[in-house]
Formats: sequence, structure tokens, C-alpha cells
Amino acid sequence: MVGKGVKGARKDAGRVESDPGGGGPSAHVPDQRRRGGKAGRARACPFNFLFAPVSLGDFGKATMEKWSLMTITALLGLLVRWTVSLGSYSGAGKPPMYGDYEAQRHWQEVTYNLPVKQWYFNTSDNNLQYWGLDYPPLTAYHSLLCAYVAKLINPDWIALHTSRGYESQPHKLFMRATVFVADMLVYIPAVILYCCYLKETSAKRKISSALCILLYPGLILIDYGHFQYPWLFRDVISLHFTSSMDSLNPTPISLL
Repeated sequence: MVGKGVKGARKDAGRVESDPGGGGPSAHVPDQRRRGGKAGRARACPFNFLFAPVSLGDFGKATMEKWSLMTITALLGLLVRWTVSLGSYSGAGKPPMYGDYEAQRHWQEVTYNLPVKQWYFNTSDNNLQYWGLDYPPLTAYHSLLCAYVAKLINPDWIALHTSRGYESQPHKLFMRATVFVADMLVYIPAVILYCCYLKETSAKRKISSALCILLYPGLILIDYGHFQYPWLFRDVISLHFTSSMDSLNPTPISLL
């Protein structure tokens, strides 16, 4: 009888441990361990911050909204520029000079094929009467940089003498792209920084100023319609002016 009582007590204890609804402490230990293990692994994951909810608040939302408007302004400026560049250019199909488009192409030809000391002097290979290089050296070195890219795409674009008056749709796309990329990398960021540095100016006025500068038709028609490279000096001056404002006013840039 004693043996049967002991065995029965053991069976009852086993049922309590295995019963998920049992009230014994052993019934909760496995669940707690499992929950604790999962929580520990979640805390140990180094990428949890990627999935954590972010609360920007009213200030953060206002800032993001204003920067979104400034981004749209920059994209609109780029869109208008590229749309204008799809049209024709000054001197297209008009020999023997072919307009300023040919002047820019010819400068690439000269700077790539001739030594630096001959860039500004009349020689048998550099006829200054045919679009002689008359811009400062900064423009000349920019033409040389474009010429290196042109050489990789199509060497005929900058072949000495034989490339005069070269016109083709791929070459036009290349020439337009040289202006577009420079504006995108230098001029437009300089304008946005300048507008953000304006003191005692509301966010709407800063965005409006950037919109007026970037959509100024005079520069767009000269750069992308008529086709020239005055943007090079304009971009350098813009960056210099912006950096000067930065040194005079070290306050962090803000749209607020």
C-alpha cells in the first residue's frame, strides 16, 4: 500500500509538470525561459535600430517638409535645363564656323592634341582665326578634361584638323551632358547652400529665392540653348561666395 501511494504521488507530480494549465511553478518555468531567450536575442541584434519606430515630432516633420521642397526645386531646375538642351544650338549646320558649339568642341581638340605652351599662340596646328582659345586657363583645362572623356567615347570628336565642324546626335548629347553634370555637381548645390545661409529669412523665402535663381531663363538659354560654358566662372564664384558666407557666419545651415 505504501509503494502504491508513492507511485501515485509521482504520477500526479508528473501530470502537474506536464499540464500547461497547471498552477505549479514548474509549469511556468519553460515558458519564461523561452520568452527570456527570445528577448535576449532581440536585444543582442545589432540591427534593431533599423526596425525601431522613429518619432520626428513637429519640428522634424517641418524640417523634412522644407528640405523636400528644396529638393523638388533642384530637380525642377535640372528638368528645365535638360528640356531646353533637347533643342538645337547656335550655328548648327552653318559652315564654316558652326557657331559657339563648334568653338567649345574645337577647344577640346586643341587642348588634347597640342602642348600647353601652344594653346594660346597661333601655329600651323592652331589657327587662332578659327575659334582660337580666348578664355582663361581654367576654361582650357576644363576643355581638356572633357576631351579625355570624349576620346574614350569617340576619338573622331577631337581628332586634330579632321574633326572641324563635326556634328552628330551622340556628340550633341555628350556636349549637353558636360554642362548638365557640372550644373548638377557645382552650381545647383552652391545655390542651395547660399539660400540656406540667408539670415533672418523665412523658409518659404529661401525656397522661393532658390527657385528664382535656378530657373533664371537667361543663364539656361545661354548654357543649354545657345551653348556656351559661362557656368564655369559662375559656379566658381558661387562656391567662393558661399564659402565666404560660411566663414563670416559659422551658424549651421537651416531652412527654418
